[in-house]
Amino acid sequence: MKWSFWKKSALVAGTALVLVTAASPASAHWLYEDIDGVPWAQESLISTSQMRVIDGVSEKTFDPGAKVTGIQFVKMAVMASDPSYEPDLGSYAAWYGAYLNKAQAEIGLVDEAFSKTMLDPASRLEIVRVVSKLIQPEWRFKSVPDEDAVALCVKEGILQGRAEGDLALEAPVTRAEAAVLIDRVMEKTGKYGKRFDKPVVGVEGGAFVLNGLHLGQKAEEVSAILGTPFLKGQDELDGDAVEEYKNFYVAYYEGKTSRIMYKAVDEKLKSGDVELPGAAVFKGFDTTYYYLEQTEEILMAKDQFMYLGFADGNFYFHVDNGGIQPYNEAARKLNDLFEKHQNQ
Repeated sequence: MKWSFWKKSALVAGTALVLVTAASPASAHWLYEDIDGVPWAQESLISTSQMRVIDGVSEKTFDPGAKVTGIQFVKMAVMASDPSYEPDLGSYAAWYGAYLNKAQAEIGLVDEAFSKTMLDPASRLEIVRVVSKLIQPEWRFKSVPDEDAVALCVKEGILQGRAEGDLALEAPVTRAEAAVLIDRVMEKTGKYGKRFDKPVVGVEGGAFVLNGLHLGQKAEEVSAILGTPFLKGQDELDGDAVEEYKNFYVAYYEGKTSRIMYKAVDEKLKSGDVELPGAAVFKGFDTTYYYLEQTEEILMAKDQFMYLGFADGNFYFHVDNGGIQPYNEAARKLNDLFEKHQNQ
């Protein structure tokens, strides 16, 4: 498959955003602005978002308290069963058509009767019926007694009681609750693979290292660290081979890593106060840049991700023109040297 893996204005140069991106509220969570009130669901939201399984209602909002409909949950379930699934949305009139067909005809999560109520808010029992077939594949395309589905989900730790252990099977499910259930299913079924939920950044041999990854590695070296990617494809902008893992995107040029993205924020790194040996630190409007002069590697820390690649002409241009300011002494010493890159 092909997708726009690195938007040049945002990720390759990392500098177009310096002057045009609006700042997020300081108190808001880095993933979505409206999930501070559901701290119990935040880790699940991060994990399912990193796997492309659950989306927000907009780029910055999730609406965690909204009731999830049956078909909305089925979409989540379909993606949880196969995070690499790419629906043919153009072949269906409704947004959910491809997901419904997949769930009914291909993987047997729901039957035809489901269509009658799929646009209504789903109860916990209705969701349990779907979840039980995700974790017990031999039940797919079959009618399963509700008591069996409930017992399985309780036994496997997917479904937990509310107040005083009440399973509240007839109660509706919020989007935040749905994310927690899907997260538990994905963990139970091994969909996450190797997890690197905490970034580890350093400098070794004059190069940045991010959880053991560095620029110039071969694919087999990457897989030895990260395991098997859940998605492979090509960047539609430059045709580079790309791989996606739970916590990482990795792009290759001529068989070696050329760009690496970590799919979460590191607030301390973004503050600019992390001391990395030999790194000059610069700051833009919403981005912090760690730069190694010898290799021209750049480690960017933004609101929702970290990016490791090589500095390009846009970076040097914005440093030279003041859009990106030196933050530490090493950066101030380098500032005068960047003029040579302005026209590259």
